Amino acid sequence: MAGTFTYSPAAGTVLAAGSQTLTATFTPSDTVDYSTATATLNLTVNKVAPTIIWATPAAIPYGTALSATQLNASSTVAGTFAYSPAAGTVLAAGSQPLTATFTPTDTTDYTTATATVNLAVNKATATISWATPAAIAYGTALSATQLNASSTVAGTFVYTPAAGTVPTAGSKTLSVTLNPTDSIDYTTATATVNLAVNKATPAITWATPAAIAYGTALSATQLNATSTVAGTFTYSPAAGTVLAAGSQTLTAAFTPTDTVHYTTATASVVLTVNPAPSFTLGASPASLTVVQGTSGTDILTVTKLNGFTGSVTLAASGLPSGVTASFGTNPTTGTSVLTLKASGSATLGSTTVTITGTSGKLTASTTIVLTISCSPTPIIPYIYVNSTWTEEASVTVSSPSTVVDLGPSPSSGGTWSWTGPSGYKSTSRQINSIPLTVGTDSYLATYTNSSGCKSTETFTITVK
Repeated sequence: MAGTFTYSPAAGTVLAAGSQTLTATFTPSDTVDYSTATATLNLTVNKVAPTIIWATPAAIPYGTALSATQLNASSTVAGTFAYSPAAGTVLAAGSQPLTATFTPTDTTDYTTATATVNLAVNKATATISWATPAAIAYGTALSATQLNASSTVAGTFVYTPAAGTVPTAGSKTLSVTLNPTDSIDYTTATATVNLAVNKATPAITWATPAAIAYGTALSATQLNATSTVAGTFTYSPAAGTVLAAGSQTLTAAFTPTDTVHYTTATASVVLTVNPAPSFTLGASPASLTVVQGTSGTDILTVTKLNGFTGSVTLAASGLPSGVTASFGTNPTTGTSVLTLKASGSATLGSTTVTITGTSGKLTASTTIVLTISCSPTPIIPYIYVNSTWTEEASVTVSSPSTVVDLGPSPSSGGTWSWTGPSGYKSTSRQINSIPLTVGTDSYLATYTNSSGCKSTETFTITVK
């Protein structure tokens, strides 16, 4: 029948999920003969599963915790995502499935939905910590001091070169390989450091030499340094040198044959050079007085030094005229009595006499101050008063006109000189008619005997 339909809900309507009633109203074209009519039916509208958009995440290394970088699923429908494993989980290495469960906000029209992606978790490379070791000297074997790499990952270290190796001098590369205990999640790792191996300084052994006596030339007895390293020694002072007495420093310069691994080295020792055997000569006393016609003695002493064992021959020089010297023991090894004999006419005065001791090429000397003196002749005083000579040195007279003569003895063999009042002088033995004045006057008589020895006498004349 001709007519038109009208639907409710109309075409294009999106129905909610559930059982929905659809109504159709028919309006005939021949409304004269026909009336409008309606019909209904039930339509079941099912819930829709939301669409989840989730691209496969980029691979991560082991140890990386899951985050929004991997757990980033989305949907055009409002709702919430729950992930398994959850954010913060650290997955084992390998291909690991990630699951996202979506719960829509509109649970009337939408069902929950899930999606899965596979995440590649790569093995991690363990981090190795290894500081550059301090330099070592050639000859030092590698040990835990240099081979001391560490890691936060458990495992075993394999070093190249291995512990116990003695590397050559220069800059050396040390390598280490870490084999992790957890080989599922970690790959092996390697690291290198550079080790400076310095040239070694050879050890020199050189004992302090025994002391030598002056005059001994240096030889291999003193210049005997050694080293466990092959090479040559150069000494200063050189062999054959005769050193001065005292403490002397000897130096050895060592040049190794292997200059690649060893530096030159030096060492020194102190050698004691004892003075040569010698002696000294002394005199006691240091001065001596001898009267003409007599003799005097002095003790000469030989003092031995530095192991001196010889005998000493003595000789005197510088003796004044009329003096002779003789030695009690000559040669001597200890003491000797020196006798100095002065003749009656020996030269008066002080002279330095030198005593020289000789033993082979060695000499020593000492001096004595020798004084030659004389024995004075006693003066016997005589005074002539009133025609009479009296043996006396003083007289008292009553008048200035009194005749007074002075005539001391001896009467011959020497010379006389007189001094007296008012500049009086005379060289006669006897002085006559002394000019007198009231008071007391003194006259000094000096007699020089044939040896040159002087004696004096004072004469006193008192006039009342």
